Amino acid sequence: MINKRILGILGIILGVILLSIPFFDIFILDNVIAIAIIILGIYLIFKGIQHWEENKATTVFFLLIALFAIVFGIMLIENIVLFSILVIWALYIAGFLLILGGIAGLTTRSKNSFSKESSALALIFGIVLLMSAQISLKIPGFGDYLVALIIGIWLVVEGFIFVLGTNKEVFNQ
Repeated sequence: MINKRILGILGIILGVILLSIPFFDIFILDNVIAIAIIILGIYLIFKGIQHWEENKATTVFFLLIALFAIVFGIMLIENIVLFSILVIWALYIAGFLLILGGIAGLTTRSKNSFSKESSALALIFGIVLLMSAQISLKIPGFGDYLVALIIGIWLVVEGFIFVLGTNKEVFNQ
């Protein structure tokens, strides 16, 4: 089983990377969104592995979501035409991936309180991402930045939950 603190540190590092990438033009935005989705996929692989001992079906579900995220992210790299067509859909897909990951985490029989809270955060951030997609339909360019921003914030918050939340008492204070 993967140590939750290591998983938390990984989440924080990957989240900070997403939050620190500058946005200059559509080429960078295309790659930033692709990288954000690939990072989400990589993170979900580790998150899925942590459930192996508790529920193999949850692990497989996380790995399938991760595989989809990585393949989709790779398809977006340096593909401006696809990016232009799919920028709003990228928001929807990332939002649905977070929601599915949140639901998977909430429905597993994990005994860790912070695992449930982390999954609830994924669910909330997924919903925020879907709402942002709706806004992006009306304000072009708004959604380009939001995919990386929201996934980055979620990874940092979840990372801190894993680093700080070693037992139930942490969340009952």
